[in-house]
Amino acid sequence: MSTISTVAKSTEESKPTLPYSNGRMSSHLNGGVQVTESRHTAQILYDPLDAETRQTGLYRVADLHVYLEEYEYSVELYNGWLVWQQMGDKFERTAVSNIQAMLDVSARKAKYGQALPDQTECRLNDSTDIMPDAALASWQRLEEDLILDGPDNRPLLSRCPELVIESRSKSNWRKQERLKRDKYFANGTLLIWDVDEPNKCIHVYRAEAPETPTTYGLNDIIDCETLLPGWHRRVADIFDQQASAEAIVGEVADEWKDEGRKQGHAEGHAEGQDKKALEIAQALLDLLDDKTISEKTGLSPERVHALRGEAGQL
Repeated sequence: MSTISTVAKSTEESKPTLPYSNGRMSSHLNGGVQVTESRHTAQILYDPLDAETRQTGLYRVADLHVYLEEYEYSVELYNGWLVWQQMGDKFERTAVSNIQAMLDVSARKAKYGQALPDQTECRLNDSTDIMPDAALASWQRLEEDLILDGPDNRPLLSRCPELVIESRSKSNWRKQERLKRDKYFANGTLLIWDVDEPNKCIHVYRAEAPETPTTYGLNDIIDCETLLPGWHRRVADIFDQQASAEAIVGEVADEWKDEGRKQGHAEGHAEGQDKKALEIAQALLDLLDDKTISEKTGLSPERVHALRGEAGQL
């Protein structure tokens, strides 16, 4: 069982309220809380800027799960430090979940890559770790940049995915978002989708213009031409908890339908051609031998021979 203690901190933003466990309170720490688990103790900071001004910490993604199972909050990693973040409700994740599904089916169909969940670990060039809320990575990057880390050979990426999705929930601070964008772009990310759940819009940042996002609202259509040409979705569908299967798969559904029509046409044409060949072969049974009929109709000699048997001419 873990125990935590809070520390008062002067800040321009409201200080978070953390839940307590049933265990004893641990000692006060400057700038955050101390979490004590039966075998581990960790300091969790309030402010990501505080983490950035400190000497690089020693925490990695693997440390997150040790301290958080008993509590209604989560943490982010900044500069090797754990920074507090209140967990959003299940509806906050609607848009990110929909985007992940929408990108994944299209990326796989296009043979580009796959969407990644929020447990994807990325090792930054300063040797610290970060986990996006969701992401899209090419097969090439997944193959070239996948490494195994630690005694349990935990897989992680040595570069960030090409597209990163972050959820701007009511629990996030603007300075957190800005810090993370800087880190992603410095480590190979090309696009960042900042999903603003409270305001139902998506801010798209590009590596070539990281400070000038394009904002897409509920009446807009968002695309991903840089990575997936032809991909586009209604923003309203992205924020819809009951988005239809057709809205999720988008242009892939049209491709599937077109392929089905073509396959049906081809199968129908082949079936028609085969029927015509059979009719010609049956008409020639009394006139020609099996080999000649085969050559003229395209049917195999074995099939012509079977036809002759069916006609009682053997």
